[in-house]
Amino acid sequence: MNYLGIDLGTTSMKFLVINENGIIYKNSINYPVIYYNNGYAEQNPLLWLKAFKKLYKNMDVKIDSIGITGQMHSLVLTNNGKPLINSILWLDNRSYKFSKYLTRKFGTENLIEETGNYPLSNFTLLRLLWISKYNKNIYKNANKAFVAKDWLKFMLTGVHGTDVTDGSGTYLFNVRSRKWSDKLFNGLNMDKKLFGDAFESGDIHGYYNGIPVIAGAGDQEAAAYGNNLTLNDVGISLGTSGVVFAKINNYKIPENKSIHLFCDAKRNRWHWMGVTQSAASSLDWFIKAFNIKYSQLKNLNGFSRVLFMPYLNGERAPIMDTDIRGLFYNLSPDTGINDFIISIMQGVAFSLRHVYDSMNIHRKNIILTGGGTRIDSWNQIISNVFNMPVKVKEDSGSALGAAMLSSHGDIDIDASYKLYYPENHDIYDDLYIKYRNMVKRIAKPDKL
Repeated sequence: MNYLGIDLGTTSMKFLVINENGIIYKNSINYPVIYYNNGYAEQNPLLWLKAFKKLYKNMDVKIDSIGITGQMHSLVLTNNGKPLINSILWLDNRSYKFSKYLTRKFGTENLIEETGNYPLSNFTLLRLLWISKYNKNIYKNANKAFVAKDWLKFMLTGVHGTDVTDGSGTYLFNVRSRKWSDKLFNGLNMDKKLFGDAFESGDIHGYYNGIPVIAGAGDQEAAAYGNNLTLNDVGISLGTSGVVFAKINNYKIPENKSIHLFCDAKRNRWHWMGVTQSAASSLDWFIKAFNIKYSQLKNLNGFSRVLFMPYLNGERAPIMDTDIRGLFYNLSPDTGINDFIISIMQGVAFSLRHVYDSMNIHRKNIILTGGGTRIDSWNQIISNVFNMPVKVKEDSGSALGAAMLSSHGDIDIDASYKLYYPENHDIYDDLYIKYRNMVKRIAKPDKL
């Protein structure tokens, strides 16, 4: 049997098909993000449907089951499935003021007890609250809301709902009970049917042309599932954003408010997750802004004394500040282009370690995924900064996890790993201390 995994990412949609022989097909299509107003980020959902139709039409293998994953938190507000406005994406920071609104209305401790999380601006609910205040006619005409991948599932199956992992990221979910929160829906005078039913990730959500479509999972949960992440591992995604992902034994609220506690793709399991907003997107920005050739990114050696703070679009963890912005520090007359490139890679690695340190956990290995892993020197830098072995799985990522979920665990892809081991950790530890000191200088004390 052949199992299709679809990853509705921030900048592209990926198709990947597996069977008992391994990965037998993959393809992708890119689409743009609309950035404006110093922190707004949107996307036309119809681009996702167009990408799906083209990829599906061009696929030359028979499919027996479909699993879907994708960018978390991104809101699609519709009237019976027809988008009323562009999707407000996960990295959009316009709704940050509604964190205070929620804490005033319900109380911080009550919110954390109910949802397991502090109300960060990236959660889907806060985008919904922003629309209800600043675009009242749109809000009034909306009768169905979705997280990105769930809108695509609705267009394929006609079934309205989400899975427990993306439900966790809406901030309308009781993560402990794995159900929608009556307290929040009632307290906000919202219809509990707005986001539909909540499924476990492996449940059948509906059917597309007679093919079962699995409920799926958020992109990070799908990647963790595909990589068989254990309690000895920390999963790091080096994608548009940077994500630090750690499974936990039981439901436990983290001490640091910037760390998420979400339902896992596996039943009756949970995990912690922290996100640095601009990871591979930081390097992508530099490449485009200064017309750097990809060949310049390969075989970079050594380290850079230049510090890069990767806060191009505000920060989410462990600094909770939508207004903070990036910078380069410690430039000198001999600073060259390679110093900038290496400093960006180091700065992202430092930010990821900052997230990991705020979790106050200990893991033995890093399982590294995402588009940034194509740069060997970046993988090595992450190993150096964390002082841990790094495994990069061939063809790892969210699409693979979605495909494996759709197989109900019948298929386990035993792909080879590239391994990286720490080198010159003392140098990077010294640079990391300087990075943390710089964080204290530029971040507001109440945001740390």
